Amino acid sequence: MEIRNIKLIYTVIIIIILICSCKTEREKLFEIYMEALEMANTGNYKEAIDILNKNIKYIDRDYFFYFYRGLFTQQQNYLMYTEMAMKDYLIAYKKNKDAYDINSTIGLSYIHLNEYEKAIYYLERAYNLFIPGSGVLSPYWELAEAYYHVGRLNEALEMNTKAIQEESEYSWPYLQRGIILSQIENSIEPLIKYYEIAIEIEPDNLLLKRDLSLRLIEMDYYEEAIFYNNKWLEGFEDYYDWCYADLGYIYMLNGNWNNSYNMLKKAESINNNSKLTLQYLSFYYFFNNNINEAYSYEARARLTTEPSGMTRWKKTRNDFMEGYKNNWQFRKLFNKSEYE
Repeated sequence: MEIRNIKLIYTVIIIIILICSCKTEREKLFEIYMEALEMANTGNYKEAIDILNKNIKYIDRDYFFYFYRGLFTQQQNYLMYTEMAMKDYLIAYKKNKDAYDINSTIGLSYIHLNEYEKAIYYLERAYNLFIPGSGVLSPYWELAEAYYHVGRLNEALEMNTKAIQEESEYSWPYLQRGIILSQIENSIEPLIKYYEIAIEIEPDNLLLKRDLSLRLIEMDYYEEAIFYNNKWLEGFEDYYDWCYADLGYIYMLNGNWNNSYNMLKKAESINNNSKLTLQYLSFYYFFNNNINEAYSYEARARLTTEPSGMTRWKKTRNDFMEGYKNNWQFRKLFNKSEYE
């Protein structure tokens, strides 16, 4: 995802140059944007935001101001700051609704927020604005992802096919294709086939392995998930916390609470700030009737991705269930358990 955003920055630089080169009255503003972009491209996003805020008056804050401030905000931490960035993106959208970049960026951001219907609205707009061969990354992968999550599988497959045709050098469209086809064909074979293609393109991409494990679990292929996680752990027993976390989760699904606890605590010992591990531990304690520990881990999990001062849930069982009602891992556990 970061690659896509970096390319997006350079795309918009070109647009700014084209616009500002013929408007000398905007030269100073252009210089401010360039200074902020140079700062952001070195990873100093907060400093880039400061440059924008301190040097551009409210009356001069145009489309580019809000687009870039949102982009710099989001790139600090996607999980934590996407909602904050959305405020600026939506202002930018009002200032230029027909800009491809803002439509595609808002759509991708809504995917990060799991708001897929909203994502589809903006990504379909981006699709209609996209010019193939323009050098700008297409919206096909993102639109396929959004369609998939709302059950529009044939449309997801169509967009995925376009994504592979347009960006065959990237690994993610292949894994996505395997996920979509596995749902359509109700078979694990496409998922494994296209995972192997994806990992051949990026053999060191741990996120591909991470996502394969989650998809196998989501589709109830527990034995295969156990096989791959154990395979990935070979030689990396003290590093891959997410493998232990997923194994612990599978043990919970199978009702093996002792092994689940051991795997989850091993994961926590490797990385005590993993949101997924902490969520799994909160589920473990919830289903073992220790609501205080469940909420302790739930709070720690949310602090990994939410700014301090977040709204806290009431410490009741019903509130816990309500808070996680849209979490597929919790729902799967709840449906497997005898808890009422």
